[in-house]
This record gives sequence, C-alpha cells and structure tokens, in this order.
Amino acid sequence: MNPIRRALYLFICLLFAVSLLSAYPAGAQEDPSWPQPGEPVPEQFAFSGEPPSLEEITEAFLKAYGGEPSLWPEELRHIHEVQVAFNKRALASPKFKGQFGQEALAKMTAQEKDPVGYWSRCLHDGWGFEEWFNHDHLTVQRVPRALLDRFMAEVFPLTWRDIRSVVHVQEFMLELSDKQFVPYNDYDSKVLDLRKRDVQMYNSMVEEAAERYIKDNDFLMLLLMSERIDPNWVGDESFEASLLEQAKRLSKKVQGVVSDMDRRFRSAFYKAFPGRTYSWNAEPWSEDHVVLNGKPVQKGPNIDLLGTSIRIEHPYIGEKFTIQEQKVVSGPTLKLQWGTAPSHSAEFDKGAVVEKVAPRYMVARKQYGESREFILSLYLDHLSGFGHEVSFAPAEGPPLSEGIRAEIMEVITEAFLEAADMLYSGSMAVTAKDLPLIEGSAPQPGEQKSEAKKARKVTFDPPTVNDLHVDHELPEGRSFSVVVWEDGRPVP
Repeated sequence: MNPIRRALYLFICLLFAVSLLSAYPAGAQEDPSWPQPGEPVPEQFAFSGEPPSLEEITEAFLKAYGGEPSLWPEELRHIHEVQVAFNKRALASPKFKGQFGQEALAKMTAQEKDPVGYWSRCLHDGWGFEEWFNHDHLTVQRVPRALLDRFMAEVFPLTWRDIRSVVHVQEFMLELSDKQFVPYNDYDSKVLDLRKRDVQMYNSMVEEAAERYIKDNDFLMLLLMSERIDPNWVGDESFEASLLEQAKRLSKKVQGVVSDMDRRFRSAFYKAFPGRTYSWNAEPWSEDHVVLNGKPVQKGPNIDLLGTSIRIEHPYIGEKFTIQEQKVVSGPTLKLQWGTAPSHSAEFDKGAVVEKVAPRYMVARKQYGESREFILSLYLDHLSGFGHEVSFAPAEGPPLSEGIRAEIMEVITEAFLEAADMLYSGSMAVTAKDLPLIEGSAPQPGEQKSEAKKARKVTFDPPTVNDLHVDHELPEGRSFSVVVWEDGRPVP
C-alpha cells in the first residue's frame, strides 16, 4: 500500500472510530463485569450449552418489560388481555364446564394471577404454546445465557405476531353472544386469512431481522434466527410447504454467511497487516533478513504461510570451523493455523490473557513456550465458544532471534485487533462486500514441498572478498557485489 492510500485508509478508520463513540452510549463502552486487558481469561464464561433457567428468564423479562401488564408494549399487552378475558368468560360459562383439565386450569390461573411467571414459563418450555405442533421457535431453549437479554429485547417482540395468529379466534369469540360462545365450533375458519397473514408476516419479520444482523456482522444473533421461522400449519399442505421453503431459504442464507466468517476475518487481518522488514546479525559471519507483508501462501483450507526469512552465511575462516562458500537458506517465516469454524475450544482459554475489550467483542492471547508459539482468540460479545481463533508458530525458514520474534508478535496482534475493529465495531463496520479475497498465492500442484532447505549459490565480485571476516577481525572497508543464483539463474 503506497503512503497516500495508507494515509487515506487510516483516516477512514479514524472516522469509523469517532462514529462508534457516538453509536454506543457511555454506559456501553465498559462493563465492570467484563475482564480487563492484562487480566487472565475467566475459567467460566457466560456461554453454556444449557438453556437459560426459569429464574434467569423471569429476571430478563422483568428487566425488559416490568411486572405490570398494563405497561407492557401494546402488542404484548393486547395478547395478554385478550387471553385473560377469554379465560375468565370461558370459566364462567356453563357450556365450558368440564372442558379444562388441571394443567389448563393452572395455566389460566397463572396468566391472571402471575403474568410474569406465566410468560416466563412459556418462554422457558412453551408451557402456554400448546396451539403449535412445534413451539421451539418461540422459546429460549437454544439461546445462550449471555444472549438472553438481547433475545428478550429483539426476538421476543417478533414472536408476538406469531402468537397473535392464535389469538384471533379468541378475539372473534369474545364478540359473540353467550349462546354462540361454545367450545366446539368452526370459528377458526372465520379468521383463517388473518391467521395466515400473521404467520407470514412473522416469518418475514424474522427474515428482515436476519438481514440486519448480516449487515451488522452480528453473527451470534444471526445464528438464532435460522430457527425462528414458524414452518407449521395443519390442514393446508400447500401453505405449510411455503412456510417450510421459507425456513429452508433462511437457514441456507444463515449457514452461508456463517461459513464465510473465516474468509471475511482472514481478509480483514491480511488487509490490516503492515509491511515489515527486519535485519540482524546473529553471528559475525551471517546476516538474517525477514520480509513480512499481508500476502500469505495458502497451504490448505486453514493453514497459511506468511513472510520470508533469509539467512546468508558468508565465507569465514575461524579457529574452530571454516565456511568455504557462501550459502543462502530461505523459507516461510510464520505458519498460521486458523480455526475451521466460528468457534474455538475452551482449552485455549486456560492461561490466556485479555488483550482488548470492546462493546461487541474481546480478544485474548495465549503464549506457548518461550514466545515460539501463541494463539489469538476473538470472543464475539464476550462469549467463549463463538468467534475467531488463529495460532502462530515458526515455519520452515531460518530461526528468528528472540527480540525479532517478540516484535513480530506485537505486529501480528495489532493487525488482529485492527481486523476485529474493522468487522465488529458497530454499524459502521466493514461488511463482506468491502473486503477483497485474501491477497495471497495458493500453492500450485507440485509446489507443496518446503523450500526451507533449498541451497543457493552466491558469487562475489571481486572474489577476494572471501577474506572479509577472519577471526572476527574486519578490514577497514571493501566494496563488492553479491549475486544469488538458483537453478542457474540469478535471484532478484
């Protein structure tokens, strides 16, 4: 990237950062419960394979809507009031005597006397959703605990339209005379079009929400949406088939986006990776060079080789050994192994240290041995189990000095953090269409063999420079040219 383009790129990133400060309220910038940079990653994150408990659901419901039904959002309040009114009239009607079992009576009583408890149980296990052949799309059974508050605020309101579809019959019956208010009837046919309209509208709202999450790279919420479509309709196979097709279409779209997460993040990482060149003398007779850029060589679906390491050994005559001929050894500098799915193992959390905490993500780093291998993990919404992960280890090239290795680790970490910021820092985040394909070169057939040990010939002009280093004594000065040859051709 030339200086002008890089300056423009940094300026755009600065604008993104400024916009994000206004996009999030002050309280959203930091949460005292989040781990802080430099702290070890907690052993137990909020993510768990177990669904939220009834107590947790009740707490989240109260936090979102309060305990007074008259103050609930209009659509939820209307549903609740219609159902309570219908239950009261049915229980008072002699025509409904003996129509309700003990569990049905318990639900009616709970909805009137303990409305928060009733709706919490509905969300927990579908207690009051017996009208549906399969009510999983209305419950929190597949919602991670740490997403419960967001589910309650963003997804539960969508379900009201689907729940409304079964309330139309009760609304219709409440308008009837006592003579017409009977348990066995065909009133469902009177509101059939309204019910179908509501189910279709609900499913469309789910699809629209999924599109918003795709646009915002909000993968955790997006993962919830593929299971929110209502695909069931008894009595109309054609209509049910259209609902099933809608569910399949959304599921396929979500899966495609999630499968693309790795490519998106890898592209952002390499886009952010700066060019670096390092040179040092490990020994008096040698010189080492490392050239890094954001153009990896892909050795497999999840393995990249990055950078080139070059070691030149000059002719040397010493007391213990002699180097008769110049040699050049080169090979890739780093081996990057990316996670193959948008998740990572909790075993990598152990011993990891928090590197950065942002409103929508957290980055941790774990180092192995004496800086020879380390792992960077990104936790979306501070959840263990979802995000990106990549390990870095020395590749097949000449070894790095400890100081250079530590400096390269910092450069890598900064690029990783910049990629995270680019993709997950709010509504201004870069989306997939803004990122090019990974700028690297895939290995051609027959090129999988390592070049780390490939020998090259070096010629000097004039040849008398062979005496350049003698027992660590350097001449006052000497001018010469060096040409590196491989397969009979000079190497640029």
